[in-house]
Amino acid sequence: MIEILKRLPPKTLIRFLSVSKLWSSIIRGQYFMKLYLNESLTKPKSLVFVFRKPYLLASSEVNLKLAHEVSDAASSLATYYHVTIRTQQLTKISPPVHGLICYGPPSKLVVYNPCTRRSVTLPKINAGRRAINHYLGYDPINNDYKVLCIIRGMHKLSNRRGLAEEILVLTLRSSTHQDSWRTMMNIQDNYIIPHHSPVSDELCINGVLYYQAFTGTKLNESAIMSFDVRSEKLAIIKGPCTFRTFSKLTSYEGKLAVVFFEKKISGIIALWVLQDPSKEEWSKKTFVLPSATTFKK
Repeated sequence: MIEILKRLPPKTLIRFLSVSKLWSSIIRGQYFMKLYLNESLTKPKSLVFVFRKPYLLASSEVNLKLAHEVSDAASSLATYYHVTIRTQQLTKISPPVHGLICYGPPSKLVVYNPCTRRSVTLPKINAGRRAINHYLGYDPINNDYKVLCIIRGMHKLSNRRGLAEEILVLTLRSSTHQDSWRTMMNIQDNYIIPHHSPVSDELCINGVLYYQAFTGTKLNESAIMSFDVRSEKLAIIKGPCTFRTFSKLTSYEGKLAVVFFEKKISGIIALWVLQDPSKEEWSKKTFVLPSATTFKK
């Protein structure tokens, strides 16, 4: 029965929760969840995208392989989930991390599962008027989801960027009772927050959460922060080159990569891949984009 259930779509599993207590306990069990996630990873990749309307947040997931195979008339078959959520206007949505997304203003962060359409509202953070950056990470070893929140203050030499003053971590639980926010000071004795100003662009790869940041005395130098979701350690990784701002963090062959668009030469993309995080070693790959006339042909 488990072999059959793990091959079914999420919508069908949600309906089967009402069949019996036995089926419900099997589907909600940790063993089946891990089995189902591993089975899902063998299927064609999907794209989760979000678009905004005033006070609304819509999330859709499209199977990339299926979307290329169906015709325009049947393109709606490629859309698996379409969810509309009423939310505040100033809402930041984190990238999907192992099937979950985190969105909302700092006063009311929500972790949401587009497949099951279930959500969890996190405890409120009392930061006063200080700005907050939030990030979602996943530890594949312990199967833990954690939310990282960085409270930013104003920098004396730069009014545009806030310096990280306090770092909070929360571990998500399967039960209705959630943990409270923990500060990094309580996690690591004598821990000093690295001097940096966080940027929203982030990515989680193999249990490590990466996000862009500005460092230096004037916060004008680019860097990448790495947060080990399991050990909850934060470190700084120097950027791959002299660029002051990054274009986009991405994953290349299971490694962190940074995409730069060359300004001097049109149609050229530079991809810097982090080969060794401990030694801060980067390798560069160059790609040439097809011209607009190529697409028309």
